[in-house]
Amino acid sequence: MATTDTWNWNEDSRVIIAPDEMSAAVFVSNPRPGETYTEESIIAILNHYGVTHGIDIGVIEEILQGGMYCKMITVAHGREAKDGCDGYYEFLFATEFAATPRMLEDGSADYSDMVIYEIVRKDQKIAEYHKATQGVMGYTVTGKIRMPRRGKDKTLIRGRNFYLDEAGLNYYSNIDGRITFENGKIMISELCVVDGDLNSRVGNIDFKGDVLIHGDVCSGMTVQATGSVVVDGKVEAAYITAEKEVVVRQGVYGDSTGMIVSRNGNIYGRFFEAVTLRAKDLITCNYLMNCDAYTEGALEVLGRNGSITAGFTVAMMGITANTIGSETEPGTDVSVGIGRDFRKEVHELEKQIQKVESEIEVFQNALEGHAALRTRIFMAIDMKNEECKELRKDLLAKQKTMEKAKDSAVRVRGCIYPGSVVHVNEHSMTLRSKLENVMFLRQDEHVSIQKNDS
Repeated sequence: MATTDTWNWNEDSRVIIAPDEMSAAVFVSNPRPGETYTEESIIAILNHYGVTHGIDIGVIEEILQGGMYCKMITVAHGREAKDGCDGYYEFLFATEFAATPRMLEDGSADYSDMVIYEIVRKDQKIAEYHKATQGVMGYTVTGKIRMPRRGKDKTLIRGRNFYLDEAGLNYYSNIDGRITFENGKIMISELCVVDGDLNSRVGNIDFKGDVLIHGDVCSGMTVQATGSVVVDGKVEAAYITAEKEVVVRQGVYGDSTGMIVSRNGNIYGRFFEAVTLRAKDLITCNYLMNCDAYTEGALEVLGRNGSITAGFTVAMMGITANTIGSETEPGTDVSVGIGRDFRKEVHELEKQIQKVESEIEVFQNALEGHAALRTRIFMAIDMKNEECKELRKDLLAKQKTMEKAKDSAVRVRGCIYPGSVVHVNEHSMTLRSKLENVMFLRQDEHVSIQKNDS
């Protein structure tokens, strides 16, 4: 503690200032006979020793009124600087969805109230920006200023189909549609709503945005969307293709001609029967019967009765089911890991990259002898470089998929029946007997059967 202990009116009074100068205490000796202290005299003592800020008059009054002499009493406090707050956005819609169905007691899934997105109405407020604050300056008891950190404002959010108020702080939807927050952008896409069944009277749908059908999709109908497709009812022998998720809450009876495609998302359904399924990521349902299913992700059949029966099922990242095959349908075929077709795609990409690189080399060599065409040649080189860049991007994505899929497994919680065929990374096994609670994975150059550890 820094101590001073001389005062020209009463040498026994003194002041102690904390090392950080954020507090100060005064020691006031007993007044001399016939003399009294005043508020001004104690403040004068503090000022003499450099204490000018944060003096608590209330404490001084207590000293005077209570005769609190010959004690070291803290009478001044500095104020810490209060940093400003960065600007932030308050979103008035859900920016993330788990996109998981409600699980029932038997382990199966109820897709009837599963939510994958939120719908907003035109002129609905969707977000509010709270500006950065500058903070509040602080000070020490000796009057030194402590500067706060100023808050930083965020840049305006970009996106589609919304507008701001005049202050530039409140965001409103321009349309009725699906709202998402993707890669730092607010995206509101058009929404096509069918209030009943989709049948020949309504007609096929080819829509740039998301599609919501409150009824069934009848046989022979086609739905194409650049967003997602949600069907509250069932789907018959119809064709549905979407760039994002496809949800069929009541399941699909495909009659061996129906097809469901999600080019860059998941497929969810209560069940799938006699339908072709193609997904980029996850396929999940309560049972799969006589289907041709393929996904670069995983396939999960849920519940104690979750089964895969007959058909061909390929899921590069793994398959999980309670039952595979049956006593009456011995031809169930399941496959995980990297298959021949996927390896062929990778090989074709590598060949395309080599071809484009050779073309770039030809153009570069042509620069020397064709001065008049240099601008056009440079443009051609730029185009080929972009083409090569995209091909390499696709190749890298597939190589990452291959790396993830090398440890894929088929997991059976219940039983797998004889006659079922299991493929793991191009190695195959045909079951000769019934097995329970097992998993199939690749080990060296064959399919290994182990106890299911999940």
